Amino acid sequence: MLPSPPTFAPIGQAVMESFSEGVVVFDTHGRMLYANHRARRLIDSLGDPAFVRGPALRERLVALGGRVRALKHGPTDLGEAIFLADGDHAKTLAERERQAIVDTLEVTGGRLAETARRSPRPRGASASVARRCGAGCAPTACATTGTEALAPPRAPDRRPADPGVGVLPTLASRSGSTGRDAMPATPYIIEEYVRWSDVDFAGIIFYGSYVRFFEIAETELFRSCGLAYTRVFDRYDIFLPRKAVHSEFYAPARLDDRLTVAAYVGRVGTKSMTLNFDVLRAPGSGLVAAGWMVLVCVDRKHLKSRPLPADLIDALAPHTLPPAAARALLGADSPSPSPSP
Repeated sequence: MLPSPPTFAPIGQAVMESFSEGVVVFDTHGRMLYANHRARRLIDSLGDPAFVRGPALRERLVALGGRVRALKHGPTDLGEAIFLADGDHAKTLAERERQAIVDTLEVTGGRLAETARRSPRPRGASASVARRCGAGCAPTACATTGTEALAPPRAPDRRPADPGVGVLPTLASRSGSTGRDAMPATPYIIEEYVRWSDVDFAGIIFYGSYVRFFEIAETELFRSCGLAYTRVFDRYDIFLPRKAVHSEFYAPARLDDRLTVAAYVGRVGTKSMTLNFDVLRAPGSGLVAAGWMVLVCVDRKHLKSRPLPADLIDALAPHTLPPAAARALLGADSPSPSPSP
């Protein structure tokens, strides 16, 4: 049984309410202890009370650009504080996501930067996106931690710094658009380390370990569009078993390499879809590996194939594009076709 969470003295609450940013404080068990009024507005906009009760809230706030600071008293860990942008230049949640995409694409020379800059968010788009992709429509990530306790946060780093799965801001989300005025589809990107359990005796990643990377990228791609698997199966009364899994390898990855994994829907059929995965060391570098999986839609009771739900296809549209287009955005050349055996 978890211990009772600590409480904040009125002076501590008053200090946090005076901040020009949103502040959310978690204890060492991941329970939210306090959120000032600026943070509460953002949390309420997520539209799902379940996030407030579970650890998913922390992940969502980090994915939306929250900066994490560890709270310590001497050597004792007290929890974490997450700072959320606000103040005179505050923007809506969708506008902040869109601006993050534009900024990072400009830094990396992405070809969508000019398109995004010319595509103002349509009036009323927020509600339509929430209906289509689920509240928030943002990726999950782990983020940089520091040692400052409620100190004014520094500017956020563009790359997550501590070990774990991270969402690379580049091309990660496109939820600030809707309908025919939408920005072009993009791959969904995570970053993950090659871990000890992934490598063989030579210290090179074992070929079967790539399935773990693919699974993480797939799960977060679906979650970012409001399609967390714990809900998808109940919502549509379906399963999505694998019919085929294919991988190709182009360069060795070694222990502690941080890999970029781009996931996207490469093909949509009537009763199946193909998920593609491209693995790079960084956007703009050559492919380390690539793979694809065919997911078949079946009903849960009889496991018989059935058409893919139209809502599911629509929700995945922001990340549905052919491999050649995805790799052009990633700055990675498509490898030559493998010879038939």
